[in-house]
Amino acid sequence: LEQGTGKVLHDPYNGTGKYGQVISESAIDIENYDAVAPTSQTLNIRIEEGTEAKLNIITFYYKEKEATINYQVVGPDGCGTVTPDSETLKVLSGTAQGSTATANKNFRFVGWYKDEGCTQAVDDAWVAESKLTPGKTKNYGTNEAPVMGYEAATYYAKFEYDVADLTITKQGWESIDENQSFLFDVTGPDKYSKRVVVNGNDSVTIKGLKIGTYTVTEVTNWSWRYTTSSSQNITLQPAVPNKVIFVNARSNDKWLGGDAYKKNTFTFDNKN
Repeated sequence: LEQGTGKVLHDPYNGTGKYGQVISESAIDIENYDAVAPTSQTLNIRIEEGTEAKLNIITFYYKEKEATINYQVVGPDGCGTVTPDSETLKVLSGTAQGSTATANKNFRFVGWYKDEGCTQAVDDAWVAESKLTPGKTKNYGTNEAPVMGYEAATYYAKFEYDVADLTITKQGWESIDENQSFLFDVTGPDKYSKRVVVNGNDSVTIKGLKIGTYTVTEVTNWSWRYTTSSSQNITLQPAVPNKVIFVNARSNDKWLGGDAYKKNTFTFDNKN
């Protein structure tokens, strides 16, 4: 019988014995169930009153097998959490409660996977936003009479650094310098470094930057005909415009800078 419910899990079998005889029995194997101690019992045969057995009965109790499902975080340290991180349920009659993935600041949740390498995504039907509710995956029956149930498993919630775009805008350009370019150096987390070019009163956008604080510095020895602006720091935020604006004024009307002038001298050799 099933412990707690009294449900019959296997047909009983009968035997005969003499009065006073000691009978020993052990619990049989029942698929998908574990026998509850004691799994061996003895009985002294007694005289029954009537034809129905009431005294000479050995009963074994069973409980449905259980499976533990684990939920794990995959990603950089401090990237996020999963709640709960495990649950244990009956393989046939249980109902998975699932787990919810929550990203910490500066990170984002990517998805749920069947493997630690995060190459095999779980079934789409199991996921609602960031919550995973596993389905039954194991056949505990036969091909003719399949009985699907839960099996022990581990599912992985992948997190990664959140990203954002950064737009650098240049203002103050005069049309007389239609081909004037302005250079900017961008530095940020993990030794990030990139030089970008903005032509005239225009913008350039760097996409997919890791969330963090970046410094944008105009290259002062390039656009020498224009005043240059101070460096600007910006801490990127996800899902919002991230922009820095540099306003320059034309301060030099000459086409060439002072260093363009060079005095060349030479000595004439009469012998040659």
